[in-house]
Amino acid sequence: MKRLRLSALTLSALLQLSPLVRLALADAGAVLSPVVAVLRWLAGAAAVSGAFHTVSAATGLTITQGANTVTTVQGTNSLALAGSRTLIESGDYGAAVSYKFASLPPGLKGSLQGVVTGTPTNTGVFTVSVTGFEKANLGGHSFETTFPVSITDQAPVITVPPTSQTVDAGASVTFSVTSTGTNLKYRWLKNDIELPQAVATNATYTIAAAKPTDAGTYKVRLSNSANTVLSTPVTLTVKATAPTVTVSPGSLDLYDGEAASFTAQVTGSGPFAYQWSQGSQPLPPATNATLAFPAVALADAGSYAVTVNSAAGSATSGPVTLNVSARPLLRLMPLTSSTADLTTTSLSNRTYVLESLPDLNGTATPAWTAEQTNVASALTQTFTNVSASVSQRFWRVRVAPLTP
Repeated sequence: MKRLRLSALTLSALLQLSPLVRLALADAGAVLSPVVAVLRWLAGAAAVSGAFHTVSAATGLTITQGANTVTTVQGTNSLALAGSRTLIESGDYGAAVSYKFASLPPGLKGSLQGVVTGTPTNTGVFTVSVTGFEKANLGGHSFETTFPVSITDQAPVITVPPTSQTVDAGASVTFSVTSTGTNLKYRWLKNDIELPQAVATNATYTIAAAKPTDAGTYKVRLSNSANTVLSTPVTLTVKATAPTVTVSPGSLDLYDGEAASFTAQVTGSGPFAYQWSQGSQPLPPATNATLAFPAVALADAGSYAVTVNSAAGSATSGPVTLNVSARPLLRLMPLTSSTADLTTTSLSNRTYVLESLPDLNGTATPAWTAEQTNVASALTQTFTNVSASVSQRFWRVRVAPLTP
């Protein structure tokens, strides 16, 4: 058992107090590194009633080895109390034979032999009470003392820091840090500004598709109750790529008055600037990704292309053609006794619906009835065997809108 050496003056003062209670660690030298422990030596007046002796923690002398508190590390590393034996001696009854602990930090437990084992689960300062008994199994006289135990997190240490990266625009980027420590909190920073908590509070930080604006200096802050550390700054370089462009949809065949639009599909590093042209002539107001025609006119027919510019370069799409035709004309073919054939001009792959109405009667919104539906495969098409047995009938052809 390791004993504390006291000066003669101190020892003389202590011997005047009875009973004497000591708190020590068996083989203390083996467990005090790399953490330290404090031993509290307490003395007080004995109860006058005889057999049961109590020592108050309110008075006494503190003898310190290396620090003022018992410091242990939460987790599995360097646990000072684990496997340590508490020794209490009474001036009347000698060394305790069995022990009872109260208020040990969560995760620790004490044995009858005075050995404290376990792994602390909470941080904080705890006042531990230990009662020594004269005999085994908590028998005989008892004597009690208290001592403080401070449980702290294992301080964060960065073992593998983040590294600088260079990627093409649009590529995924992940920064990561490897560290030791308990109850760690992470916060990533870009150019010394904290990134949003929703995405930057883990050991890794990911950018799904890097943009030139993501370039900068990154680092991560690790913190817990013991300390806060910052990683060495690293750099993200995002290489801009020149744009490539196509136009969707391709060429269109439309009737006068129908709506149409062309949209640029661009890859590369933005931001982008757009300029549409009809033939070789730029269209001054057409500087968006989409060129829209609320209602095409015959004069809108022609070839269209878009030029896309960015800091990394320029690209022009291949041409697409807008064909604009006059609205279809319905003609009546020679009648038979009860049927007729109706023909109309048409555009390939467009859907035409023949509709009829017995009488207009000046109705603002007459109820037309669909008679036949055809999908054109040539420049003209015919609706055959149309009923002509009634005295009069009005006919029209409706062109179904293009499917987007």
